[in-house]
Amino acid sequence: MGKAAELFARGGTPFHPRSPTAFARFFDGLELLGPGIVPVTGRDRTRRTWRS
Repeated sequence: MGKAAELFARGGTPFHPRSPTAFARFFDGLELLGPGIVPVTGRDRTRRTWRS
């Protein structure tokens, strides 16, 4: 994440890496449907589904 943040900053784009817990707070009060919050690496692009 540090390298990505550095590259974004150099390009003038704000980038704020967050832990899953910190990211989840944006959804407080909402009912999340499955699979919920998952890392982008959890996506199976060949099947358009999410791995658990």
